[in-house]
Amino acid sequence: MVPPAHFRAELAYLDVDGVVAGARLVLGAVGSSPVDQSRFAEPLIGSRPTREAIQAVAAEAYRGAHPLDNTDLNYAWRKKMARVYAEQALARVCALEP
Repeated sequence: MVPPAHFRAELAYLDVDGVVAGARLVLGAVGSSPVDQSRFAEPLIGSRPTREAIQAVAAEAYRGAHPLDNTDLNYAWRKKMARVYAEQALARVCALEP
């Protein structure tokens, strides 16, 4: 599933021999502007990414997501999708199947 253009979770990292050297996670559609959630991706740095580690980061991003309740999309759905899209983006960048 590809997220709508206005709702993205992105991660960019430098991979040295499969080890995450740096990470950035930014969520759209959960605030009035893109929200930097990179602090939640920090546990990935210095290790080889695993499905469990990615799920843990996505769960933290979910807890940190506070969508504005001013659109035609349901608040609870947008909050839930923060976890889904964060996990998909992390898995994609880390070359793991979502």
